[in-house]
This record gives sequence, structure tokens and C-alpha cells, in this order.
Amino acid sequence: MTISNSPIQKKIMTDKVNLRNEFPNAVELNSINKGLKEWDYSEICGEGIFQKYTGHYGHVKLKISKTEDIYGTHQLTTLVPEDQLPSPYKNEVIKVLNFFISYLQGIKGERASLKFEIVDGSFHAVDSMHKDFQVATFFALVNCFDKSLKQVSENERKLIETAKDNMKNSYR
Repeated sequence: MTISNSPIQKKIMTDKVNLRNEFPNAVELNSINKGLKEWDYSEICGEGIFQKYTGHYGHVKLKISKTEDIYGTHQLTTLVPEDQLPSPYKNEVIKVLNFFISYLQGIKGERASLKFEIVDGSFHAVDSMHKDFQVATFFALVNCFDKSLKQVSENERKLIETAKDNMKNSYR
């Protein structure tokens, strides 16, 4: 498009960029909006597992509470060894937690410093993918606020134990 209202012609360029939905599983948080709004920042714990028969597996267990950090800094402590939750998968958990901080502040309409702890997690040497840990983290967050949602079944518990045993045996 060209504008010629003045002696100097200006060309207006349009730049179109396609954006993508970084976290398609963020939709899971909608089911806990009321719980997020009413949360008093007391310590909560949730567990999430994502697995498919087509070769996906990720497992994360979290604790969340408020810190008294006056600078608004959020903290993450990992209580799981590297051989149980390798850094590339932990980094996917961190991405979701960073998103969650902003989401929570938007829902509550206030800022608060949060403390996150990864208290458990597991992966499968062949079947785990980075995105599996994003999904498992969203499921763990949902489970933190509503225990009736995204529950870990007995069969999934067995799968978690098997994954942990396999990792222990592979590092001997």
C-alpha cells in the first residue's frame, strides 16, 4: 500500500507472522480456575503421568507453596536425581511452571512468590519425549487443585515403579 498525501511517499509494509500455541495442554487448567482463584497459597501436592501405548511416557510429582521472598522471585527445588529425571525433561517442567506462574497471577489478579518442588518423576529410556513432560506437568498442576481430576491409577503406579526400576537397573 502506498500513501501519497505528502511530497514524501511512505510505503507501509505489512508483516504477517504465524504464531503457535506453545502449550496446547494449558486448556487443562480451565477445570481448576475456581480452585486457583480461591487458593490460600498453603502447600499443595499433585502428580501427573502421561503415557500412550504408541510410545510416550512422562511422570512428575510437584509440591507448590508460597514463599516470603520480598523480591517476587519464584523458586524451584528438584528432589529427584538426574538419572531419574534428566535435565532435558526437567527443562520442560520448568517451561510449564513458568507459564503457570503467569496464568495463576492472571486468574488471581495478584502477584505472589511461589516455591515449587519436584518431589518425584520418572521417564522411559525409549518412549519418553520432551512434550510428554509438559503434559505430565499440566496434569500434576490440575491434580494439585482437584484430586478428583487427573488421578494416577493403580496401573499407572505400576508403570511408574517399572520405569524407576528400569532406570536403576540401567545405571548399575
